Amino acid sequence: MTTIFERADCTLTLRIGDRIEYTVDGGGRQIVIGTPLEGLATLTASLGQSATLTEASRAAAVRDGFDQYNPGSIASEVRRWCHQAGLSSTWQVDGRRTHREHILAAIPQPGTDRRVTLSVAFWTAGDGDEFSFTEQYRRPTEILGYSFGIGLRYDLLPRLTSYLEGDRGTTGDPEERLVAVLGELVAQGTINPLAGQGKLRELFESWCHEAGIDTRHRHRGTDRRETLVTVGTRPDQIATVSFSISSSSREAGIQEAYGTADESWRDALYQLRFGPDELPKLHAWLTNRVGPMDERLGPDDAVVAALRVLAERGELTPRRPMEVRDRVAGWLTEAGMAFRSYGSAWRETLLRVHRQPNDCIFTLSLTIDPADRDKGITFTEFYDYGPSGDDPGREYGYSVHAPYDALDTLANAYAPGTQGPAQDRLVNAFKDLVATGELGDQRVLKANQETVLRGFEAAGVTATPDVWVWLNSD
Repeated sequence: MTTIFERADCTLTLRIGDRIEYTVDGGGRQIVIGTPLEGLATLTASLGQSATLTEASRAAAVRDGFDQYNPGSIASEVRRWCHQAGLSSTWQVDGRRTHREHILAAIPQPGTDRRVTLSVAFWTAGDGDEFSFTEQYRRPTEILGYSFGIGLRYDLLPRLTSYLEGDRGTTGDPEERLVAVLGELVAQGTINPLAGQGKLRELFESWCHEAGIDTRHRHRGTDRRETLVTVGTRPDQIATVSFSISSSSREAGIQEAYGTADESWRDALYQLRFGPDELPKLHAWLTNRVGPMDERLGPDDAVVAALRVLAERGELTPRRPMEVRDRVAGWLTEAGMAFRSYGSAWRETLLRVHRQPNDCIFTLSLTIDPADRDKGITFTEFYDYGPSGDDPGREYGYSVHAPYDALDTLANAYAPGTQGPAQDRLVNAFKDLVATGELGDQRVLKANQETVLRGFEAAGVTATPDVWVWLNSD
């Protein structure tokens, strides 16, 4: 047994015998992640360029920041090592198996740098009471990639297994039997890893329906999000245009967002959403515009590839809010697609301060939304308290609302004699109030709200104060 990682409260060791076993000791538990010995060379190569699994594991522990993780998270990362190498694994806690993942297939996806991994996983009865099927698509540089999956109650395992086996009359462990029959279906080509994104989950779900198993609300997975454009709009803001596919509904979308690297939707989010059946229409329209894509690509990837061409041409670069969303909406209309459009608000963060003593994020913001006629102008004084001790965390917001049609009146009152759009004039006037200290941090509770309420009323605008509270129940 060799030590891979060690600190005062946790040790990770590696033993290579009839199996490969990593053991995490810490937090009052011993967690063992095991994988077949036949995967030794594969796992070593997957972790890096080292000659031995010991050296590769030590380097990966440093690379993945194990010094920042608790023991349970370290164990999860080790299990991820096995998964990304395409190796099945088991998870034991204090000698009792609690989780198992069996890899059915792991192959490259033609035309991309992704790998397609199909797996079935079991959470031992009493430790999650579930089993699942997942199809995952991941690049080497991605932690999760994106995936489509379905999770079912563990007590339904025998019913599905018996249905897939047919009239064989097989007995024994239903987990082993399901692994065996799914393996046969992969070998026969019935389960084809390259069938198309989301198609295998649909197949698995159809088997569940035929077996009389209700799969409503059982979809799971990781959403696909492809960033197409990221540009700086000002020193404290970036604009991002992205394409997404929901892991549950497979609904697709194009997003135009404004914010920061950590909060990409902080200031604004404008979206177009459409069902998976509309993708072929978009594919055909894009092909006419940019030319054919690599014929090995499936429809989803071909759409992404074509959108990247348009992004490189500058046709998806945001220059003003909603510009890209509206342009793409025109394209979708030309393609004959049914779609929905969301978002019209702009949120200007006037001030953001982290109050260290009580771990509070304090913000002042001004939101302007032409679609919200009665509350289209909203100023908010906001307090976000992080968890501390027995306090799980809480948030408080104190707002002032005014109708959207009061925008010109307020702009003239707060910024008399200035030129430009009313929204910009009002936003800049509020920024000036923060700069001069009339609005800001270190004032008594609700003082900013009260100042703005008086200002709106002095301008002759009907204003309404509001309070919002959220307490973390975890």
